[in-house]
Amino acid sequence: MKILVEQIEDITVIHVDGRLDTLTAPSLQAVVKEHIENKRTNIIFNLEHTKYVSSTGFRVFIIALKKVKPVGGQIILVGVNTDIKEIFDISGFTHLFVFGESIENALELF
Repeated sequence: MKILVEQIEDITVIHVDGRLDTLTAPSLQAVVKEHIENKRTNIIFNLEHTKYVSSTGFRVFIIALKKVKPVGGQIILVGVNTDIKEIFDISGFTHLFVFGESIENALELF
C-alpha cells in the first residue's frame, strides 16, 4: 500500500493506494494519528485506488472519526468503489461517514 498526504489549506487529503489490511493498516493509522495530534482534524481519505479494506482498515477510519468529531473535525471518504461501499453498508458504518464524489466535491463540504 502507498500513502500520499497533501495539505489543501487546513484540510488534509490522504491518498490510499492498494490494499488496506492487517499488514498495512498500522502505517495508515500512524499517519492519521500524527495529523490529528497536530490539530489537522479535517481529513479527506481518497480511496480511488484502494482495492480492498479489511476490518482492521475500517477500524482506522472509525478511530479517526472518534478522535476528530469531538473537536469539530470531519472525515470525508471519496473514491469509494462499490465493493468497499457495500462493506460499509453491510457493517452499518455508512451513516457514520460523509462520502464525497471527488476531492473537489469533498473540499466544498467542509
